[in-house]
Amino acid sequence: MSSEPVTPEKKSRKQRDDTGRKPSKKRKHEEQDAEAQTAKREDSPVKKQKKGKEEKKHSRSQEVESITISESQQQAGPASQSVATTKVIDDSDLESHSPYIQKTASLYLALSPVAYHFPLEGLCAEYLSPLLLTYYAPLEGVVLSYSNHRLSEHPSQGVITRSNAETKKPVLSRSVDEYAVTYVWLTADFTLFRPSKGTVLEGYVNLQNEGILGLMCYNYFNTGIERNRLPPDWKWISNGGESLEGKKRKVKADAPGDGYFVDGSGQNVEGRIVFRVRDFEAGVQSETGTGTINILGSLLSEAEDRKVDIEERERGKKKSKS
Repeated sequence: MSSEPVTPEKKSRKQRDDTGRKPSKKRKHEEQDAEAQTAKREDSPVKKQKKGKEEKKHSRSQEVESITISESQQQAGPASQSVATTKVIDDSDLESHSPYIQKTASLYLALSPVAYHFPLEGLCAEYLSPLLLTYYAPLEGVVLSYSNHRLSEHPSQGVITRSNAETKKPVLSRSVDEYAVTYVWLTADFTLFRPSKGTVLEGYVNLQNEGILGLMCYNYFNTGIERNRLPPDWKWISNGGESLEGKKRKVKADAPGDGYFVDGSGQNVEGRIVFRVRDFEAGVQSETGTGTINILGSLLSEAEDRKVDIEERERGKKKSKS
């Protein structure tokens, strides 16, 4: 393939074809001078100084923006943790101090004649089902559920026999003199809620006044923590915004909404709180033998609790002497 040399004549013709006119030498020199002056202005010290100021201003605005974001995150932090505002006692103690226990018990019950055709179902409906969610003194706890119920002629047989299918012979109930009912042993496996001393529970704040902090445990059990069992750095704030510490004032114990507690960091005491059981009171009815419980809690350490107990005993002795 042969290549034809490009002559100046052909080159000028080609430039005329592309632009439509032949460029002049003067115009070429003007364009080159303009490009050189533009490059010189960009590299000038004034331009560099302005450029540096813009970069510093941009970096400073980024720093201010990052500081503003971090401060807003810190302010939003406590609000996002309103479910658990207080962590006086470690949550890991909840698993090591469980209030739920399993217990097998036998009850000597009277079987009504109306339930002779279905004795097991009749006894459960008459005696065991009414015990649910109530405190039953013979079991020393609140009955949450029962299972594996079976009949026997003697309590030891009921404990050994784990299910009704294992019963090889019919169970005979006992008839006494002229009584219309007969008696039989009913054995069952009970799930109990027994909050013994030192048990760690969790609850949610539902009542606050100067003398007590009320909690609701597992959406059913009431808990009260007295003022002297709260952390020392907690303060009571009235609705007027003033602390009522050290002032004598008569406040009804059942009047919620008079104020609120704040912890040592100034945050409102609300939401979920983990506490230690100090004791519980059972209100048992004389007719049925069942009742409800009120849990007494504490947010102090065991050593601080003992110190408060000693102080209360000393105050009691002084009152009895006077």
